[in-house]
Amino acid sequence: MFCKNCRAKLPDNTEQCSKCGLDPGLVHEVHEQGSEDNKDQTPPPAWLGNCSVPDASKTPDKPSRCPVKKITLQGEPSRKDPLVRIIFVVAMLVVIGGGVYHYKTTSKELSLAESMDAARPELARVDPIAADLVPTKPILVSQKPGLADQSPVQLASNAPVVQVDTIVPGYVRDFNAGTKAFKAGDYTDAAFYYKEAYKAVSPEDKGFETIKVNLARSLTALGWKVYGERDFQSAKDYFEEANEHYMEDSSLKGYGYSQASLEDYAGAAESLSLLLKESGPDVDLKKTLKQVYLRLADQELSGSRTSSSVRLMQQAQALDPEDENISSRLEALKRESDHEAGFSERRGSRFNVKFEGGENAVTGNVIAILLEEAYQVVGTELSYYPDTPISAVLYSKEGFRDVTRSPAWAGALYDGRIKIPTGGVTEKTSQLEAVLFHEYTHAVVHRIAKGRAPTWLNEGLAQYLENKREADYSKILASIAAGGGVRLSHLEGSFMGLDTNSAALAYSASLSATEYIIREYGIYACKRILEELGSGRTLAQAVNSVLFISYGELQDSWQRYLKRKYSD
Repeated sequence: MFCKNCRAKLPDNTEQCSKCGLDPGLVHEVHEQGSEDNKDQTPPPAWLGNCSVPDASKTPDKPSRCPVKKITLQGEPSRKDPLVRIIFVVAMLVVIGGGVYHYKTTSKELSLAESMDAARPELARVDPIAADLVPTKPILVSQKPGLADQSPVQLASNAPVVQVDTIVPGYVRDFNAGTKAFKAGDYTDAAFYYKEAYKAVSPEDKGFETIKVNLARSLTALGWKVYGERDFQSAKDYFEEANEHYMEDSSLKGYGYSQASLEDYAGAAESLSLLLKESGPDVDLKKTLKQVYLRLADQELSGSRTSSSVRLMQQAQALDPEDENISSRLEALKRESDHEAGFSERRGSRFNVKFEGGENAVTGNVIAILLEEAYQVVGTELSYYPDTPISAVLYSKEGFRDVTRSPAWAGALYDGRIKIPTGGVTEKTSQLEAVLFHEYTHAVVHRIAKGRAPTWLNEGLAQYLENKREADYSKILASIAAGGGVRLSHLEGSFMGLDTNSAALAYSASLSATEYIIREYGIYACKRILEELGSGRTLAQAVNSVLFISYGELQDSWQRYLKRKYSD
């Protein structure tokens, strides 16, 4: 226990304090001997301790009349005191540690800045393209740059070195972190750190241009990385941002390739033709630009703009004069343009139908109606509806043979436009309907696969959607099975050079193989294969990706089916 008068610590149940001599359980008032003023004074409250209450009537400068030395009350120590002390100590340690870190960091930055002035270290070593496109100077263009390469362009290991001028401590840390990340192949972090340095640097600083170039090159490297992963939209965005900072051959080429991969052929042609003009001869670039011009020519031809298509075809030919395929296509296109000089045209939102003379206007209307039916039926089966009009041209029988130079067994064809020998048709017939459904399917397949579908799948789907079945070719298929079968890999090219008997074998085998896939995997699997082909995959890759078997296994399983069904 504690004495309530002097606060001395005493044993429990003590009746008299050994220090002050008073009852420790009671608070006593102490009076000065011989003082009369204290007789009538009211006792102080218990919370005030052993001190008299000041007399307000007395002057404040009088000395205290309390005759006894004040006793300071000391309660039990607060339990919160140790915690407060701990918190205070920790806070002080944090403050001291922060000061030390700031001092060391500042000293390191200053030493780095001094060393960079003296040593002028390298920045990003980057030329993310083949060695023959090592950038030597920026390409200054005002128009937006714009293509698809068949394979991703690899990064060069011996890229040009960009030297660093004086870089101040405010952004030297981000600059060096970006360079370290770039050398490690982490282009995402490199671009991030270079962006931070670029935000902090001032255009007046000597290191401004260096950081801007390295930022552009890190974005270019990142663009080629995602381009190789077939993320063409992201690649285009990275290349575009790189071009905004510092345009070089590699970034402009990547931007053009990405545009073409996204089917922006007009933009791609603009970008790559500019690059070809600035950088000089480039075999890979010329090959890609040629394909871009051919795609543009097909687009113009599908819209019945033959003169524009001829011009684009000529530009493609100028890039590769030895390409016989372009020469033959250009010759055929000129024949068509001359023959169709006096044709009338019925334009619609989905189809443009050209026909010869006003007397064939009725035929044109019949064809347009049947094509609308094909649009709905084929679209439902393949879940695909073209977003731009498809052109159809109606010829006389003689005109069809003269213009197309097709074999005698060909009743119509699609080569970017549907071409039909109508012969004065004035009403709908089942045969005309089958022909139009067949040719319209070719147009759809061409658009889905971007012209890369094998002929056996193309012709198989066209026959299936015109409502033919392999039972219609049972005798021919039996002869194929008896002869040991036929490999689909032999039916990937054009059938136009085949004679009548060989064409019959090729068409029947194509339908049988396509119907086998539809029966085993569904017609949607055929569409998925076409989409994979359109994305740039090979036929073997597309089959494996969709059917989960190899192209060879598909052929073997179809051959076994033919033998089981037609060999007995």
